[in-house]
Amino acid sequence: MDLQSHPELKHHVEHLDYMLHETQKEQDNSRVYANQTHAHITQQTDVYGCFYSCRQCWASKSRGMNHRGIPKLRAFTPLDHSISFSSLDP
Repeated sequence: MDLQSHPELKHHVEHLDYMLHETQKEQDNSRVYANQTHAHITQQTDVYGCFYSCRQCWASKSRGMNHRGIPKLRAFTPLDHSISFSSLDP
């Protein structure tokens, strides 16, 4: 027994099926975009963390070098007065 479908209802069901398919595609695209954005933000956070740790490491090293370097520079101060540049003039 073949039942004939109502032409208007058939069109309505096909339209709903099409809209459901399009909505699923949009959700898939949104999911992919969200995953890419999350990966990008995570990578950016890792890079900033690396920069921050390198900067902190450099700052602590430079502070240590400044404190250790000042006595060494003071040791060279008497040599600065003993050098005469007049012998280098033409």
